[in-house]
Amino acid sequence: MLDNILIAGTIICFAGILVITFYVRWKVFGAYQVLVRNRVEFESAHIFDQALLKEEILPKYPNLQKEILTFTKGIRFSIRAGTALVVCLTLCGGVLMYNR
Repeated sequence: MLDNILIAGTIICFAGILVITFYVRWKVFGAYQVLVRNRVEFESAHIFDQALLKEEILPKYPNLQKEILTFTKGIRFSIRAGTALVVCLTLCGGVLMYNR
């Protein structure tokens, strides 16, 4: 019974990683293309620090605030969700390996 639950959990984690990949391609890369076309430049510190982003980048590009925020929120979400799913996948796979 536990094996079936862990196998189902592993399959769900793989499906979640696949969904995140499509989400990033659809939503985040769309905003990224707009930012590249408009030559918006910022560093990775701006992605992970909202205060720094609002202080330094958003005032420079007031007409592109929506795309900048969509891009940074999408990147942060995909990293958090991807990390959680990889940890879940590793735990399920580890328990399955050592339980048999």
